[in-house]
Amino acid sequence: MLYSLLQRIPSVWIALVVGGLGAWVYLRTVGNNDPVTDAIKDRVSGVVLVYIFFSKFVAGLIFHPSPNLRDDIFSMLGGSGTNGWLVGILAAMLYLLYGLHTARVLGRRAFAVAAEGTMIGSIFFFAYLAVVNINPFRLEFSLRSIGAILLLLWAVRKRAQLVAHPQRLWAAFEALLFVTSVLALRTTVLFVFSPAQWLFIGVIAGSLVIEGIADLKGLPDSPQTHLTEKGQIQHDFNEDQNALNGPNNTVIDHTNEHDAH
Repeated sequence: MLYSLLQRIPSVWIALVVGGLGAWVYLRTVGNNDPVTDAIKDRVSGVVLVYIFFSKFVAGLIFHPSPNLRDDIFSMLGGSGTNGWLVGILAAMLYLLYGLHTARVLGRRAFAVAAEGTMIGSIFFFAYLAVVNINPFRLEFSLRSIGAILLLLWAVRKRAQLVAHPQRLWAAFEALLFVTSVLALRTTVLFVFSPAQWLFIGVIAGSLVIEGIADLKGLPDSPQTHLTEKGQIQHDFNEDQNALNGPNNTVIDHTNEHDAH
């Protein structure tokens, strides 16, 4: 009975749950009561559910509104459109961005932590899909899982730099997805590339634009790091410090004053 039920559930949904669980456990382990990590961890399950709901039940209404509204609106419950995943990804991204905004933790560090969580989730996500699929998709998903492991190791080792420039990790991940996507034939092609490949290219291009803006502004390669009273690691950026101090505020050093007394 259970086996029959699992057969009816799309493998992508199961892979999402497995990957989301892996990301949640990882973020809970490394979080150490950090508000940014906790905010992302608490929304992992919501991201998975929002993706499933919008890709399955809303995508058909968006891409094909006339047939669903004219014939039977419940017909969209029977299956999602070919590009339903795009609606699911967009909805999940907006849900996460809104949640981080309301939690007042939206920033570069939030993007870096989200990228790191995505890497660990992708390891389990693609590993499960590699098991349940056949070649050439098995090879594609296997290489993606291995690549995500390497990117996670790189992210942990270069965490200080990637906190300052999270777009680098996102660009590397999208490049991994794009390179491995050529291993399997895509039936839907739009101007040479598939819709998924265009998405990968778009994220890479956006990351390069952000990198260029950061170079023009002269942002540091790594943030200054200090320990709080609770022993948590926090990162301060020079531009954020200047914004807080302001042009009319003066930072007074009381060290010499204390020594004089």
